[in-house]
Amino acid sequence: MSTIKVFLPTSTASQVALKICETSREISFVIYLSSEFESYIKLLLEIPIFPKVGKYGDEGKPIVESEPDHEISKIYIKLAEKIKSIYN
Repeated sequence: MSTIKVFLPTSTASQVALKICETSREISFVIYLSSEFESYIKLLLEIPIFPKVGKYGDEGKPIVESEPDHEISKIYIKLAEKIKSIYN
């Protein structure tokens, strides 16, 4: 399998490798992320998807204000604290 590396000029310093199988001619992409970007992705994966979040968002009132003791609110508060600690 041949590998052609393509370097994308992004703020995340990501790299994309285009791989072409010489027998099947199948093309695949491998994306290499910088460790900083990888940590952003991990953080985003921690954000819970919950119907009430959308409902309260549509009403213009975040769930952390509407139901501060709700388990999802506590998760959002922890994520906000984690983000704050990254940038402080």
